[in-house]
Amino acid sequence: MFSELNNLLNFSSDYLALNVYVALCYYKLDYYDISQEVLDVYLKKNPESATATNLQACNQYRLYNGKSAEVKKLIRKIYEYEFFSF
Repeated sequence: MFSELNNLLNFSSDYLALNVYVALCYYKLDYYDISQEVLDVYLKKNPESATATNLQACNQYRLYNGKSAEVKKLIRKIYEYEFFSF
C-alpha cells in the first residue's frame, strides 16, 4: 500500500497534501525518519502548516530529543499568531 502511495506522490505534484497523510502513517508505524523525509517535501511548499509543523515536532521528539521538539512547538505558536490571528 505504501509503495503505491509513494509512487503516486512521486508521479504528481498535484497531490502535495497527501504527503502529510503518508508521513502520519509512517509515524504511526514508528518509521520516524521516513516520515520526516516525506513531510519535508510538503513543508518546503507550505512551511506555515500547523498540522505538518506539529508532526515534524513529533518526529524530532522521537528521533532526537524533547528539546528540539519544544523549539518546533514554539515556532508553530509564532506561525499561529502571525497567520491565524484575527
